Amino acid sequence: MVDNLIVECLGGLTNRLMALTSGLRLANYYGLGFKLSWESATECGAEFEELFDNKFDLVSPRERSQYSNGTRIGFGGAGWDNEPVLPKPPAGSDFWLTTHAIITHPNEGRNRSFFPDAGVIFDIGRYARILRPSKSVSDIADRVQFDPRNTVSLHIRRPYSREVKISDGAHANEQRLYGSISDDYFCSIIEKMIRQDDKINVLLCTNSDETQSFIKQRFGERIITYQKSSNALDTSQASSARDALVDIVLMSRTSGMVRQADTHFGLYSSLTNLTPNLVIIRNDEGDPDFAFLRYGENQQVEFDRSPQALVRFCDKNLNMLRY
Repeated sequence: MVDNLIVECLGGLTNRLMALTSGLRLANYYGLGFKLSWESATECGAEFEELFDNKFDLVSPRERSQYSNGTRIGFGGAGWDNEPVLPKPPAGSDFWLTTHAIITHPNEGRNRSFFPDAGVIFDIGRYARILRPSKSVSDIADRVQFDPRNTVSLHIRRPYSREVKISDGAHANEQRLYGSISDDYFCSIIEKMIRQDDKINVLLCTNSDETQSFIKQRFGERIITYQKSSNALDTSQASSARDALVDIVLMSRTSGMVRQADTHFGLYSSLTNLTPNLVIIRNDEGDPDFAFLRYGENQQVEFDRSPQALVRFCDKNLNMLRY
């Protein structure tokens, strides 16, 4: 009988996908079976079966006490509570891993940041391609039509609704990270991209109806959106998670992604097709900076913070996905 790695996924949708895909990778590396523990919660109101058609063995979190071997690995304001590395579990029993992050194995390099280095994320992208979005998700995504060669995606994360039951400190942190860059500033980025390439259209993926309306009004048909089925700021709704997964699917079909450095939603979305990123790096003392992230050969990632970052992002000779 093969021992199993049971991965209990916590947090929002992106966190759960990071935990799930890195868990699949670890199970394969150690020659273990894989089981999934996924329960709807405040940060992600959908069950796994509402989002995906994969037929993983599902285990309820309430069964955790039945397993003698396991660990919990999390990342918070003080950093990691345990090393984000899982040694090979002892043979002879199943092992329960509870996490909201990408966990690696000891035989590879791992930095202390929340998102690991280049080699690992290429593998995470490979395992992300195993996931099969449900028909309801795919049907919505397939109705949104655009030319991938001339469309980049812009992901704008806004703070959770106050209705989401997280601590006051967490809400304050949400505001600091995701409410400090104005809609006007995002519009200025679109204007700069249009000056570089007047054929560019923008797929706008945001959890804010207000932000979407503001940008759509400014640029009209050049902005591609779709009608979402929920108040995306209230992540406790199952439909909010479904809309977020539709965003991930659509963003992976564009030729480039513009995203904030403070959210991993866009970065994870880009791993499926190794899509280049224009990264907006928040600066508490002035305007944000840009960086151009490109996935290269031999599992290397280029990260260019020079003044040419936006120009290079829009350059069709560099961004091969735009052919």
